[in-house]
Amino acid sequence: MRKLFLLLSLFILSLNSWAKFCSDPNLETLPSFSEGRMQPLIVHASKSLKQIFGKNPCPSFNQIETYCLLSTGRSEEIKNNSNCKLTTLVKHHELLTMLGRVESEIDIFEALNFKQALIEKYNFLEESKNEDSSLAQAIGTLLNKLALFEQIRAGDDWKFLNQNHTWKSINTSNPNEILASKSNTTADESKRLDLEYNYQKYSIFALAIFLSILGFIFSLLSARTENKFFSKLTIFFFSTSLMAELCAMIMRTLISGRSPITNMYETVMLTGAGGLLLAGILHFALKNKHLLPIGFTINLVCLFMMRFSTEMLDGEIKPLVPVLRDNFWLSTHVTTITLSYACFALAWFVTNYVLARFIFKSTDFNQTLETWNKALRIILQVGVVFLAAGILLGGIWADYSWGRFWGWDPKETWSLISLIIYVIILHGKYANWFKDVLFTIVTNAAFMFILMTWFGVNYVLSAGLHSYGSSTGGTSFLISIFIFETAILTLSLLRWKNLKT
Repeated sequence: MRKLFLLLSLFILSLNSWAKFCSDPNLETLPSFSEGRMQPLIVHASKSLKQIFGKNPCPSFNQIETYCLLSTGRSEEIKNNSNCKLTTLVKHHELLTMLGRVESEIDIFEALNFKQALIEKYNFLEESKNEDSSLAQAIGTLLNKLALFEQIRAGDDWKFLNQNHTWKSINTSNPNEILASKSNTTADESKRLDLEYNYQKYSIFALAIFLSILGFIFSLLSARTENKFFSKLTIFFFSTSLMAELCAMIMRTLISGRSPITNMYETVMLTGAGGLLLAGILHFALKNKHLLPIGFTINLVCLFMMRFSTEMLDGEIKPLVPVLRDNFWLSTHVTTITLSYACFALAWFVTNYVLARFIFKSTDFNQTLETWNKALRIILQVGVVFLAAGILLGGIWADYSWGRFWGWDPKETWSLISLIIYVIILHGKYANWFKDVLFTIVTNAAFMFILMTWFGVNYVLSAGLHSYGSSTGGTSFLISIFIFETAILTLSLLRWKNLKT
């Protein structure tokens, strides 16, 4: 009887220990292992919850507490909380029918009841080579969520660093051992963990959005009113926006140990900052105050894509595939290519602004067209230099890594097509093929080739040796832009034709 009482007391103490454990603020910076690298637990926990639920499913707890409660076998506390909804999103209509649901949100425990049926259906679709793979893809996505959820509940997803500097699941340990895991890291590992924790916590790119919005407002006021005070504020927010983004890029570099240009998220990041920087340089060189509002616009578009287009742009820091583990070629080739995208994207935004004024018959259009075409010519020249250099550097890297300089890979082919298109446009400008607004129109149309090179190869074709830079989504994004630009170009050409006649 005494032994039974002792065991019961130890069990109750253990439960109390785990209860306090999940609310310990030190959990956020503890080392965890995921995606092949060490990272703070807050980063891993938020990523895991987002992958399953899309967000923290329980407002009553923070992300660490929710993840901890699930990992330590206390999911009932979450289920019994009225503010918590352990639901996952299912968009595919046929899959919803299989689950007997009409609404797109389904309880994760309810979905687990269909796990075996989903596995059998998925295997059948894969074996039958069904042309419509959307259902198989939707089932696969849901099965991955269920597998991760079960792994979290079993305590296998949370790996901590023990005294032997090896990774161990928390289901085989106790709270004190887990809380002491930070002391098992080296000095460099501890610094990197703290740096990534601060990168996650302070969200510097969100600050950059705020600074860029203010910069856009004051740059617009400066261009409209010629007020010196607004001009000074514009320069201030231009500088601070770029400094904030540069700081975030440096932090990503120190965390990952390589240049921040290895996936679609990071190329968009560099394109926005590069476009704003080039607009600022031309603003001073050409004395064109309308360039900075356009530069802030492209920067804001890229920052909003990074923050809200999470399905299309994966912002996680992951280990590189072997072929990319050469920082010199990675830094030179990808950076020059991405800076060319920044130049051509800035030109695209400029052309849309100019063509909008042309379509709606701006009274002073003819007076400013020459100024805008001069800026466009310079932007294209810089972009062509960067793109050509990037292609040559990529060829040298390909010869070093793959044993051939050129292989007609989809990304290589579309890069070359884009370069030829822009060279033709620049040549046509000098040869007087493209006069006045026609130069603006063809420059606008040319960016569709850059979009195909940049996004289309990854999201539409999903093929080639450069496919490691892709993630899910993006096709609808491209289609929307193509439809919008088709409308702009059609209206511009119709007005140009009417003026010619």
